[in-house]
Amino acid sequence: MSVATILSENPAVVVANPFFISDRIDPNPFKPEYIYSDETLDQFSINGGVVTSLGLILKKGKDGLSGGATPLGANYMNDGVRFIRTGEVNDCWIDGDSCVFISSDDDQSIKRSKLQTDDVLLTITGACFGKSAKVTSKLLPANISQHSVRMRTKESLNPSFLTAYLNSKAGQLQVFKQTVGSTRQAIDYIGISKIRIPIPDQQIQTYIAQKIDLSEKCRETATDYVSDASSILERELGGSFVDILGSVKQEGIFENGGFSVTVEPDLIRNRLDPIGYHPELLSIQKTFHLQKPKYRRLGKCIKLATNERSRVSSSSSYFVSVLHVESKGYLDRQAASEYYPESPGREAKPADILVSCINPAANRIAVCDDMQGSIACSPEFAILESKELPPHYLAFVLRSDLVYRQMIHLGKGTSSSRRRIDEEELLDLEIPVVSRADEIATLIKKRQKLISIAFQLTAEAKSDVEALIEGKLDTDAILSGKLKALTWEDIEKELEGI
Repeated sequence: MSVATILSENPAVVVANPFFISDRIDPNPFKPEYIYSDETLDQFSINGGVVTSLGLILKKGKDGLSGGATPLGANYMNDGVRFIRTGEVNDCWIDGDSCVFISSDDDQSIKRSKLQTDDVLLTITGACFGKSAKVTSKLLPANISQHSVRMRTKESLNPSFLTAYLNSKAGQLQVFKQTVGSTRQAIDYIGISKIRIPIPDQQIQTYIAQKIDLSEKCRETATDYVSDASSILERELGGSFVDILGSVKQEGIFENGGFSVTVEPDLIRNRLDPIGYHPELLSIQKTFHLQKPKYRRLGKCIKLATNERSRVSSSSSYFVSVLHVESKGYLDRQAASEYYPESPGREAKPADILVSCINPAANRIAVCDDMQGSIACSPEFAILESKELPPHYLAFVLRSDLVYRQMIHLGKGTSSSRRRIDEEELLDLEIPVVSRADEIATLIKKRQKLISIAFQLTAEAKSDVEALIEGKLDTDAILSGKLKALTWEDIEKELEGI
């Protein structure tokens, strides 16, 4: 039964079916894009596919669908039960490293939303509305805030297939169709239950789900590579980052919320503001000076690209801003904008290192190796060209606490989000230089490759869902075994050449 008849798309004019008006009297469900989405699902059903509502494919009651909560007076900690907020729920994956933690008592106070392996999360309000991801065992124990729900499926629905569908274009249209509220998008339990979803053969679900599961393994292995690189660097420096930073702590220097410190003449630079002589920064620099063989001034390791890159080549394919660089150093090539000649920026090349000079606390630093040809990058970036050290090693140590703390203190400005570090001051950063730099660089390059593959697999899984609904997926080849999803062995072969 058609929800409505579309008379015009621009402006949107529809004649709504009275049957559905009795269910929702607001115009949101009757937007043309939602009507087309329903018609596509209807055609999938006519062609022999199974389409049902999400509420019928979840387990019964609160076991199938439950919302989270924030414990009253919750005290966030550095360890304990992981507390997943909407900002950590991404496109088919959860950023467990960014989560805060709550105590076991607080977790017990909201036990209805305790998470289990294979639970599927959906963000139901807020800036990150409509994102979905599956819970893995590495995230547990964990709980969620009131801005998300957790879902548990019956055996006929693969949780990873569900996340691929909900994040696909088709699934997003179904989610947004059920939103309520005029000033802030949100979806309630009734709306969630009404989300329409195709239920293909289990073998088809598994084919798509394997891509989501493999992308998660890529991310987990990528995290292991970073841990291995950190361990090598720590052994080379003779201690962990915490140990080294702990050795530079000052005692008795803070007075009435501020600080007083005597600056040694050889540490005075061309600036007068007090934050540039923060005791922690001076102590870090002094400690590094006492261990000179292990550290080097960044200016001796790189060339700073300035005016000679001010004219962007007309052959540039991408425009990269800080929004395309995540805090762990991955440059999202797929999200980077298509370059337009009027875009302001400077030219960067593969192997250049991009360092955001705006809000250095955000730690947006990446190597351009995932980009082909020349790249137009935002003026917010400083462009560094390595003289001798591997670019991925330099980017890695620039993101480390040892250098990160220096960048924070060298930033200028009163607003934390708009603090800026001058390009020339980057040259004064003290960076660790170790004999195993090449080995560390290789681990980071593998990490970047795995993250790139993870994004690719997620995109493919969502495309497969859309192709399935539109009748364009070669289901016969999948069912016969002729068409198989990528395996971990295939990915390992790709990493061998790095």
